Amino acid sequence: MTMLTELDEHFYHQTPSPVDALRDTDPRYVDQHWFQCMDVEGRWIVGANWPVWPNTGMIENGQIIVHGDTQYNLRYSSTIERDGYKSARVNQQVGPASMEVIDPLRKARFTLSPDNHWGISYDLTMDTYLRPVQTRTPIAFAGSATLPGLLPYFEIMGRWTGELNVDGVTYEVNHENTWGQRDRCWASLGGERWQGWTGPAPGGGGVSPRGEGRIHWHSHIQFDDIGFWWWMDEFIGKPRLGGTLADNRGSHFDGAVTFPIDDPKEEIRVVDFKDIDIVAQPGTKKFQSATITLIDENGEEYPLEFEIIKPNSTRHIRGEGYGQPRFLGGWQGDWHEEYDKYDLSDYSTYDSFAHQLWDGEHAVRCRFDGREGIGHMEMSGTPPLPQWGFPE
Repeated sequence: MTMLTELDEHFYHQTPSPVDALRDTDPRYVDQHWFQCMDVEGRWIVGANWPVWPNTGMIENGQIIVHGDTQYNLRYSSTIERDGYKSARVNQQVGPASMEVIDPLRKARFTLSPDNHWGISYDLTMDTYLRPVQTRTPIAFAGSATLPGLLPYFEIMGRWTGELNVDGVTYEVNHENTWGQRDRCWASLGGERWQGWTGPAPGGGGVSPRGEGRIHWHSHIQFDDIGFWWWMDEFIGKPRLGGTLADNRGSHFDGAVTFPIDDPKEEIRVVDFKDIDIVAQPGTKKFQSATITLIDENGEEYPLEFEIIKPNSTRHIRGEGYGQPRFLGGWQGDWHEEYDKYDLSDYSTYDSFAHQLWDGEHAVRCRFDGREGIGHMEMSGTPPLPQWGFPE
């Protein structure tokens, strides 16, 4: 029997079980927080994921710090205690890394102490600038009877304050020089380790989840008076089947237009797009620039242009555990830590950490209707995509 904790004194029960227990016993169930903040001049990027695996008693943390042409990676894994207020699900700390939600949906703090292999440290707080965006109610597909393949998911875009110390340099972080975002999701998704055990879902409608001719484009774009979020998995020339974020057996697109958090204007859903163009840096498959026109539920169009801030203003997410067979769900004992780094100036090593076209999470300058902004662009492509110079 699952024991009661202090959390059960609060009025938040949604199943017959105590609050600190899940009704769904799937070991692939994950509850995750993620953030990225970007210096608007491209000097550095900091980001991390925080997956908690309640059914297997684990918490993980993957850190990426890009400074100039070097990407530093830090990965941690630890067991967690199921102990109410003392639980890592309430007090998120893994080794030198910690996070704290100070004011829900409005302010969160992330820290890294210098007692790590790279000696990097930061104390960074994000203040929400644009109203949080939630995915539309996803379409269920065949799966667990209690959690049928849904992905609850929300995004928060904002401005940052604090301090970063890396390579002997200290950077003051403020709302003018550092923008970024964080997100939350929870579902039986299966991390890298679980996906390796269970294999991919079968294709539907003749479309494979990792099929040829596919582009993935997930963006958070901020201007002073408006913001855009979208998630796209598109198989060029294939029908859009209305897949969800948790099940991309068919193409999927979801998005929203949002406004400053205290602005009374209501969110507008983005339902389609057109006029995509993607350009790689000459002689490489690294991202350089892109354009897209978003179309909202009222038929209004938003033509957007993007260009990477600097040639290596990219986080390559293999560094925080994605694609690593041991991380994101893999048991590594009560405590595990590991470190590596990438030389982003050496393109000959690129395939070892960036396998697809335009691969990575890019810090970009954005233009829209006379406005200048900053954004995050997670992008990858699977050839053939001849219209963008990659026929095979």
